[in-house]
Amino acid sequence: MCVFLIVYLKKITDDIQALRKDIDMLIDKTIPAVDNLNETVEKAKRIVSDIEDYWAEIDSSIKRFKEKVNSFKTGNLLKEEEKAANFVSNLRAVIKGFRAFWSTLARK
Repeated sequence: MCVFLIVYLKKITDDIQALRKDIDMLIDKTIPAVDNLNETVEKAKRIVSDIEDYWAEIDSSIKRFKEKVNSFKTGNLLKEEEKAANFVSNLRAVIKGFRAFWSTLARK
C-alpha cells in the first residue's frame, strides 16, 4: 500500500509539474498580447483625445462664424433702418422747406 501511495503521489506530482509548465507557457504567451493591447488602448485614447480637441476647435470656429454672421446681419439691419430714418427726416425737411418757399412766394 505504501508503494502504491508513493507511486500515486509521484504521478500527481508529475501532473502538477506538467500543469505548472503549461500555465507558465500560457502566461509567457499572453503577457506580450496584453502589452500590445495596452499599447493599442493608449494609442486609441490619444487619437480620441486629439479628435475631441479638433472637434472643440471646429465647434468654436463655427460658433464664432455664427456670431460674426449674426452681428453682420444685425449691423446691416440697423444701418438700413438708420438710412431709412435719415431719408424720411431729410424728406420731411425738404417738404417743410418747399412749403415755406411756396408760402413766402404766395405772400409776395
